[in-house]
Amino acid sequence: MKRSPYFLNRLRLGALAVVCIALGSNAAHAQNQPRVPLAPAPGFVAPAFAPPGQPTETPNALRFDFEFPGGSPAEFAKALSNAAGERVNLLIPDGVEDLRISKLNLSHVTVQDVLNGLSAIGSAFRGTSGAEWMYQFHQINGAVGPNGPRSVQPVWVLSAVRNQTTTKPNSILKVFSLSRYLGKPEQGLHSVEDIITAVQTGWKMQKISPLPELTYHPETKLLMAYGQDAHLTLITDVLKQLEPPVPAPVYKEKVNPEVMKTLEKGGLVMPQEPAKS
Repeated sequence: MKRSPYFLNRLRLGALAVVCIALGSNAAHAQNQPRVPLAPAPGFVAPAFAPPGQPTETPNALRFDFEFPGGSPAEFAKALSNAAGERVNLLIPDGVEDLRISKLNLSHVTVQDVLNGLSAIGSAFRGTSGAEWMYQFHQINGAVGPNGPRSVQPVWVLSAVRNQTTTKPNSILKVFSLSRYLGKPEQGLHSVEDIITAVQTGWKMQKISPLPELTYHPETKLLMAYGQDAHLTLITDVLKQLEPPVPAPVYKEKVNPEVMKTLEKGGLVMPQEPAKS
């Protein structure tokens, strides 16, 4: 007997509904059953590793207080080793001597806490003076192995790259003559040390880092300064304030006539004594 298309479609939909109900019942039953882990294949060892930049720490790691005033990577490594009470193996590449590690004041931390925290700070360019580096600390061994913690001391590597978009003004050399400013204090003059100290004090107040270089040449009494032009203008400002006093003119009540004639022939004019009131 020939079936209509309508009847066949209804038949197909009914069969599909039965299949969906059966699958849903099996899934619900499976969720209510306790999960049994699959046995690993013979000889398989599950790898033990930590996410990049966050290696697994040895249990019962030594904790300590750490205070660091800020400085170069070499100064930081030495201070961290002293605080931890043991040598911290930190590999520092060449060419990063002017990288400045941030000032730190931490309590109850481990070596890994300190280095991971600094990696978070140094992973982005901060754009401030002396902080144009991006850097991170990576641990290359000492993590937990397949059979538990390794006994070797961890080795950390400092990876750093300079922010090429940060441009600094070119440094220049300027020369200043100090001959007119040097002498005895009672004469209103100063020593080389006093002048240099005054200039450097002004730079420190402006928080300029690193400070421009100053070299004094005693034979010629010249002060040579090397740094950014905007910073060297302070030297000119300081010298203006140290201008020696102008000596008062000396008047002569009586002048030898022969001397007067000689002065007149030379086109010189002898200043006259101010009239007395």
